[in-house]
Amino acid sequence: PEGDQGQPFFIWTNFWGPHTPCLLPKPYYSMYDPADIPEEPSFCETWANKPHVHELYERYWGLSSGGWEGWRQILARYWGYVTMIDDLVGRMLDELEALGLAENTLVIFTTDHGDQMGAHRLIEKGPFAYEETWRLPMIAAHPDVETPGSVCDDFVYLHDLFPTFQEVAGRAPHTEEDSASILDQILGKDGASGGGASRGRGSVYGAFASQIFPSPFRFVRTRTHTLVYNRVEIGELYDLVNDPHELHNLIDAPAAQGIKAELLDQMRAHMVRLDDPALRFFDGIRAVY
Repeated sequence: PEGDQGQPFFIWTNFWGPHTPCLLPKPYYSMYDPADIPEEPSFCETWANKPHVHELYERYWGLSSGGWEGWRQILARYWGYVTMIDDLVGRMLDELEALGLAENTLVIFTTDHGDQMGAHRLIEKGPFAYEETWRLPMIAAHPDVETPGSVCDDFVYLHDLFPTFQEVAGRAPHTEEDSASILDQILGKDGASGGGASRGRGSVYGAFASQIFPSPFRFVRTRTHTLVYNRVEIGELYDLVNDPHELHNLIDAPAAQGIKAELLDQMRAHMVRLDDPALRFFDGIRAVY
């Protein structure tokens, strides 16, 4: 977009939150009544047949001893934080309107990571690959979008934004092995799903190293399942269709061995394509995983 001097501009606005500790002003601090917040479906987590590090992480923070009543207090402040940021973003959008730039500006709202916020009795991000941490919101507004308010369920990465911004700026998108412009998805163009480097993804691949303490893992997420690999703990396999809250680890379930083998193949393909140094360890223990 072009600013008031006729020059293109790019603004990257970074909010620290929503993030604990939720130190925020009135009215946001007390905007939501904790009593109105329903219990998170996975708060019943027992960590049975799960990596022990999940329980250790919860013990490190020690936030579940008060049960869901204690978590409601945290969530009420967190929701207030979200609303405060929504209002601040609204002020920015109002300014674009006032400057006559709203119809010539691409706006993207997203985040770097999610937050468990009581799901699985955990907080923030950490040594786990649950949906609450890794499946991120991304909202895009473009004056040329074909169907405003539409939803695209293609797999995309945050690092797809760099080539997207280049394409919007009229430059040839610079793509790495695992990134591509998602401008077609943002515009809602017919046939966007299934074509191009980013649109053809059948799965996404994630890597984690350390948060509070080291606990490296890799995971692959398809439309229906998530498989988590690490070198020192039990692996994880979740059926996201029948177990959307990821409570039941199927890694050793006899009926799930076929899908596990398929996901291990997909994970290895990601490792080879990205020259992941974890590949040699993965190959060394895959046969007994």
